[in-house]
Amino acid sequence: MLQSRGITEPKLYAAGNVTGILAFAPFLVLAILPFLKKRASSPFSAQPLTIYLLGGSFLISLTSLLLYYYGQMRFLVDVISQITLLAIFGYWLILRRSHYKKTMLHFSNFLILVTLIASLLLAVTSESGRMPKLNPALMDKINTFFIEN
Repeated sequence: MLQSRGITEPKLYAAGNVTGILAFAPFLVLAILPFLKKRASSPFSAQPLTIYLLGGSFLISLTSLLLYYYGQMRFLVDVISQITLLAIFGYWLILRRSHYKKTMLHFSNFLILVTLIASLLLAVTSESGRMPKLNPALMDKINTFFIEN
């Protein structure tokens, strides 16, 4: 694809197909909410320290991943845990705070649903086609179900 645009990639670079982090897990948008919260407690309490450590760890891991020459989808496992915990903290903020409207809660639940559906679809339709190779009988049943209905 790059050659058709006249771009040649370096010999050292080799990347596989990668899905954007917000495309497969839009729930992770809620990870910014803990950083927007006003802090009334002591700056030395455990909660802000945990938030900042998770955020810093995520940024360091993501930066090192972006500088890596062999980009693969599986390398996102290194950064997904920190941002997922931050997103869960953001969801808890929505549940705890009464000043958030019900629409924000419904939107957050919608993001969770979309994340679950996207992850299931990505698991079944992976680039390597592992599902048809590992369980062809199940794939035949799924295909005939959709063809007959």
